[in-house]
Amino acid sequence: MASVKEAFTYKYQSTKNSGIEEASFSPGDEVEVVKEWSNDMCLVKNADGVVFNVPTKNLNL
Repeated sequence: MASVKEAFTYKYQSTKNSGIEEASFSPGDEVEVVKEWSNDMCLVKNADGVVFNVPTKNLNL
């Protein structure tokens, strides 16, 4: 598990036919690291099971 360092908001679309939704992250929120990429990005999963590519600078790994 990793935690969020600084607040940020991401927009995502869960399916092609659904609308754009927002997911907000606050400092201290825990996320599951699914994959660490070589370009200073991580694939993380939030508590709702949605995955995001997040810069590692925004996380406490």
